[in-house]
Amino acid sequence: MPQAAAVVDSPRLAAENLGNSITAGVSQALSVVALPVDRVMDGVVDVANRIGNGILRSPLGSVYDALQQWAPRLVEREAISPFGRVTLPEISLPHFCIRYLDKGEKDALKAAAVTDVGTVIGLVPWIGDIIGDVVEDIYMDAIRENLLADELVAYMKHDKLGPSAPAMLRALMIRCKNER
Repeated sequence: MPQAAAVVDSPRLAAENLGNSITAGVSQALSVVALPVDRVMDGVVDVANRIGNGILRSPLGSVYDALQQWAPRLVEREAISPFGRVTLPEISLPHFCIRYLDKGEKDALKAAAVTDVGTVIGLVPWIGDIIGDVVEDIYMDAIRENLLADELVAYMKHDKLGPSAPAMLRALMIRCKNER
């Protein structure tokens, strides 16, 4: 009788071991890739800050502010879907605010970008779904750690509509509205 139990548990244990080894392999691969990605993302964020501050101070910034007041908006609404009622966020031109991001905000933005990469990896048949889910789970923890509560709510709301990196940028603009 004990041999039959061992035979039944064997496929389950094999599946658990396979899942653990895949998770460990993905984590190890991400740690090898993380340093160059961090350097590239820091450079991109710094250049974007410089460009954005130049645009904000130019006449183009005041034109954008006027356009934001004039442009139509789709108000927040509730839609009925096969999964129940879903609340869709307001769709409008975002508040244009450029400021230098602190370390936590940069880490959250990097994590959102890597989450988008994980979504693309998830499109690969069979193994891509597993790897993509692991990547998204790992980096969602970094996003939760580095955002304030109202920013996290805004991020989750805007993340429903599109990629994570633009949703993160819109969520980080909340601090600009609060600082005005």
